[in-house]
Amino acid sequence: MIDILEKSGPRRGGCATRRSIGSTRFIKPRPSMQIVPLVKDVMSSNVLVTPPDTTVMDAARQMRSENRGSVVVMDKMKPVGIVTERDLFKRVVADGLVPKDVLVRDIMSSPLLSIGPGDTIKSAAKMMAEKEIRRLPVIEKNKLVGMITATDLARLEPHELL
Repeated sequence: MIDILEKSGPRRGGCATRRSIGSTRFIKPRPSMQIVPLVKDVMSSNVLVTPPDTTVMDAARQMRSENRGSVVVMDKMKPVGIVTERDLFKRVVADGLVPKDVLVRDIMSSPLLSIGPGDTIKSAAKMMAEKEIRRLPVIEKNKLVGMITATDLARLEPHELL
């Protein structure tokens, strides 16, 4: 059986009806319906992580080898902070510290700002703009499930952010 949603004659204004043919179901959205993209639709699920007692040098090397701009700090399987390229520059290099003598726990941004996978892209973009951050960990039930970045948002079509 196939279900097809179509506009019915006298009922205008975007209403839809269902028609069945065979065993497959087709859904035709009303013209007024907009699909709202969610964080889980654009996030990266492969996130670089490190324990808090890692040296900044090791974390920076890990970021370089994986071509990543950040690493999430995990303590006992719980995300507790994030270290970005900007943190390395502002909190280590600019202060003249020696990267092999500094731990990521000492320079990480904490508490960790995050968003859920079911939140909208618009809410992620708004939070990132308000907090002036470029990377936002995605957390579900206290578990790190992904990362959304300003680059991910820039790749979207403009109407997807409305």
